[in-house]
Amino acid sequence: MSADIQFVVLTEGQEYEIGGFKVKGIKQNHPGDSYGFRFEKEGKAIVYSSDAEHKTSWDQTARNDNYPFLEFFKQADLLIFDAQYEWGEAVQSKDDWGHSSYIAAVELSVKANVKHLCLFHNEPTYDDDRLEVLLEDTWEYLKIYNDRQPHPLKIDLAYDGMELEV
Repeated sequence: MSADIQFVVLTEGQEYEIGGFKVKGIKQNHPGDSYGFRFEKEGKAIVYSSDAEHKTSWDQTARNDNYPFLEFFKQADLLIFDAQYEWGEAVQSKDDWGHSSYIAAVELSVKANVKHLCLFHNEPTYDDDRLEVLLEDTWEYLKIYNDRQPHPLKIDLAYDGMELEV
């Protein structure tokens, strides 16, 4: 193979210009580490945050305005978010496994003024019917949350072959 393959380690928090995009990374809470990425171009921002455990409702740290992900997610046109578990799993049996829930997704998205949330990194043992229930529960939670802090957040569930225009 004649390809020139290079691995460039990015410094967390530093902004890079790559292929016409501004790119920033942030270290996430996951065993063995993982990084989320923010891509910006022509006034639009997409954030990819998979393999990340965000503790919001049950952890006052995340409710603090200094939580670093709030700034990282701020005003994103699209947030692709690790919502692998239902809330109960995330806080009980799978706490500290490095994945989040739809509750964390909604709370952080609203607080960071995200426009479109796409739930991603779904639990592989969930069938399509259970994923549909999770999406419906997410919409219901947003309705409840909107009673406290109204927000026009759009929410989708990622699926194989999905394309979104930003």
